[in-house]
Amino acid sequence: MSDTDRATANFFAHFFGDTSLQEALEDGRSFKYRPQSDITTYELSLCMYLLIVQAWNKSLRDEQKIYDQLPTEAQRHFAVIRNESND
Repeated sequence: MSDTDRATANFFAHFFGDTSLQEALEDGRSFKYRPQSDITTYELSLCMYLLIVQAWNKSLRDEQKIYDQLPTEAQRHFAVIRNESND
């Protein structure tokens, strides 16, 4: 198994078995999918879990936790939007 395959397996195993996603604290970030013109199928596959969570769950805590765990090569396909709090 290559290092890339191992990293991918660890990434998905972590999130499919992770029960602490709801415990992550919101820090006011959201993410807009903006795929770059040179996206690879591998990078798209890494992005898919976050895209599915965005479509079905709508939890910023989950999105932030998943985004933070994405490799840099996948993070570059998302624009980070800072949400200003109205305190």
